[in-house]
Amino acid sequence: MALAYSKIGIQTPLAMGAQQDPYVPTTTLKQEAYQCIKTVVLTSKGEKTLDDNFGVGLKHWLFEFDTDSWRISLETEIRNQIALYIDFVEVLSVTVSEASQSGSTVVSIAYVVTTAAYVGAPEVIEFFPGSEGPGDPIAIFTGLPAPRWA
Repeated sequence: MALAYSKIGIQTPLAMGAQQDPYVPTTTLKQEAYQCIKTVVLTSKGEKTLDDNFGVGLKHWLFEFDTDSWRISLETEIRNQIALYIDFVEVLSVTVSEASQSGSTVVSIAYVVTTAAYVGAPEVIEFFPGSEGPGDPIAIFTGLPAPRWA
């Protein structure tokens, strides 16, 4: 059972909420973890005011040559950024691979939400072109069985 709060953060893309809320809020740690990971991975370094080191900048990584060292560097950068900026998320695995049909790069992040009072079920976010409609390169798969690495 997910812990629910009245409001934790805001959901993106931004949408109008009720009269008392200018934007639709996140109300569970699961929703907030999704929003935070999405923000960290898609934000480019230097884009966040007063914190030039925030963000992975995934779109900039995608124009590099696909080598083993490039994949390891990207996986390490994602793990480091999430560990530094999202303390309630434990990364289980980061996988950078090539989609079999399209040849595009797919980044999968398996994670679990953990706090002192709550441990969630494993979740996976995949970043790849066109996975969730125009302009939003993200898909989320929930309710996965316990991963092999757990």
